[in-house]
Amino acid sequence: MIQCVVVYNFKNKLKKDGTALVQIRAYLNKKRKYFSTGIYLKPSQWSTKKNQVVNHSKSLQYNGEIRRQLDELETYALDWIKKHGEMSLEQLEGYFKYDDVQSFTDFWKYELAHDTKLTKITKKKHQTALNYWTKFQKDIKFSELSYNLIHDFDTFLFSHKLHINTVYTHHKQVKKYINQAIRRELFDGNKNPYLNFTASTQPTERIVLSTEEVERLEFLTFERNEFYLELIRDMFLF
Repeated sequence: MIQCVVVYNFKNKLKKDGTALVQIRAYLNKKRKYFSTGIYLKPSQWSTKKNQVVNHSKSLQYNGEIRRQLDELETYALDWIKKHGEMSLEQLEGYFKYDDVQSFTDFWKYELAHDTKLTKITKKKHQTALNYWTKFQKDIKFSELSYNLIHDFDTFLFSHKLHINTVYTHHKQVKKYINQAIRRELFDGNKNPYLNFTASTQPTERIVLSTEEVERLEFLTFERNEFYLELIRDMFLF
């Protein structure tokens, strides 16, 4: 079982302003991981005996915030163990990756911002889908993901006069991040709304130029200030 305690200045080193960080230390099988509470204090503002903030104008607020973070972390760990039987420190670390582990929207934002494998164009497509998602509803929890929600999102997209294939592409991005959350064991795969919802699509008509049209393009001339059009033409033809 993972044990969590609050520690102050475990590195025994102060910042230039004379403060050090309050952290939560998680301990399991002789291994430790430290997680920031975001609270920095001077040594005189921390009681080692009481293990809490003292002599600070915000002592009450800071102690309450530290307690809240510790309680939420312990609750998260207990819920995980009930569901999966055991938990590693690495899995516990997943809790701190997102501002709200219960929020699918926050998960999507985090994953997109930290994905270094996506090309610029692909990232832009994912961001566009995310923009529509947050316009639809500012924040959506994992517990809210359902067939009805996705169906309402579909209706919302079409209300913006988007092409059927554009709507399909946005659904594709939502589905991708839901599947990503499932792989990270943040969401139950059996509750995936896309198991029951299928986005519509239609084949696109591909227009092929005739030989005569290609030749006309090939011999087309441009003005001096239109040199960029010549480059585009050459890229298209060759």
